Amino acid sequence: MTRDYRRSGATRPSPKRQQSRSCVWWFLFGALLGAFGASLYWMPEPEVGAETDGRAAPASRPVPVQPDFQFPALLRDAEVEIETDAPPPPPPAPRPQPEPPPQPQTPPPSASLERPAATGGYVVQAGSFKRNADAETLRAELGLLGLSSRIERVTLDSGAVYHRVRLGPYANKADAERVRAQLQRAGKDGLTLPAR
Repeated sequence: MTRDYRRSGATRPSPKRQQSRSCVWWFLFGALLGAFGASLYWMPEPEVGAETDGRAAPASRPVPVQPDFQFPALLRDAEVEIETDAPPPPPPAPRPQPEPPPQPQTPPPSASLERPAATGGYVVQAGSFKRNADAETLRAELGLLGLSSRIERVTLDSGAVYHRVRLGPYANKADAERVRAQLQRAGKDGLTLPAR
């Protein structure tokens, strides 16, 4: 008969393996913690000055109700007055044919920067745009600053159309520079040019 030489009584008990925590428990713990944090975030905060001991605060004065401002309804109900008896603008005068300038016998005096242009003064150009809407926007912004401006439509030799936003004319360059400085304080660029 065969004999089993294996030790039967000296077997060591195998150590029980600890069950590793599964990822599901960590996920549930994180979800629970996230839900708690979200509920704290969305809870309404108590009003400043409200009593917390449960007694009702006496009403000192009623809070005025803020009206719901609806701009389109306000414009729809507004009445606009239009002047109808304004005279029509005069028709443009025909341009005279320019005569060739005579040849001066003496050299012309040196031109100074303060000398106004032949047609009277200086203008400040605030911008030049391809789209009329952009020029109108800048003109409206200048109007909010209290500056009177106009838009001149110019067609270049290449056929491109530009819309210039100009202020003036001003009698001298110092006045034009004051307006340009006011534009710079408002964050806008300007260019002082002689009026043509």
